[in-house]
Amino acid sequence: MSTETSDLLLEIGVEELPASFVEGALRALPELAQKRLAELRLAYQAIHAYGTPRRLALVVRGLAARQPDLAEEVTGPPVKAAFKDGVPTKAAEAFAAKLGCAVADLRRVETPKGEYLAGTRREAGQTAISLLSGRQGALAQIALAIPFRKSMRWGTGEVPFGRPIQWVVALLGEQLIELEIAGIKSHRASRGHRFLAAQVVQIPEATAYLDVLRQAHVLADPEERARVMRERLDAAARAAGGALIEDDFLVHENLSLVEEPHVVAGGYDDEFLQLPERVILEVAKGHQR
Repeated sequence: MSTETSDLLLEIGVEELPASFVEGALRALPELAQKRLAELRLAYQAIHAYGTPRRLALVVRGLAARQPDLAEEVTGPPVKAAFKDGVPTKAAEAFAAKLGCAVADLRRVETPKGEYLAGTRREAGQTAISLLSGRQGALAQIALAIPFRKSMRWGTGEVPFGRPIQWVVALLGEQLIELEIAGIKSHRASRGHRFLAAQVVQIPEATAYLDVLRQAHVLADPEERARVMRERLDAAARAAGGALIEDDFLVHENLSLVEEPHVVAGGYDDEFLQLPERVILEVAKGHQR
């Protein structure tokens, strides 16, 4: 069996998703991919989900280039139903045809329910790219299985999704995977930040995904986005002569509203600062958006 592996990338570019839609999709994507890849007998090393308001991405590290060949023991009809006067019945012939062998190649096995026919179903493994590609391929199935609290249809299409799909990137290593989701065909062209890098960016290979987007002012990894947000908040607080008041709730609330966090420092008239600190913080927290 081949040990060749490559990283897999699927990016679905969309109109801006609500923050809760992004969070829900990123929770669901790894399990959806894990289940489908297991059904396809495709081994992998790790699964990651990335996303911002304008994109949802699945990255599978170390995906096997092809399925292993299948050799599965299958039990068929009971012997008493498979033969009549020593002649194979339609049940025996149908079972042999299902396995792609002759009736003579079938075996008799003892089971708790009696004597049954058995055989080996053999199937040559297919390539990963053939299983993943196409309108009905595994990647399209995974994408369209992403759950949203409320989906929508757009234009003349009938495919529901959280927001209209604008582009699709699908790569296995350096190779483009040809598929179509909601009428959008796959390319290797993604999009940079809407304002800071409003341009098409080419993804040369799946492993380069995060780096290419980072250069286009998109931090697709939510963990990296949260870290950068905290670092920039801390730097802004120190520049203003103060100290950052850590608030995990606000970091989490803003995390899926932006593609790259930036800080805009503001202030209050001194008379408002005479209020109790807790009042100031609660009001600021309530209006921070």
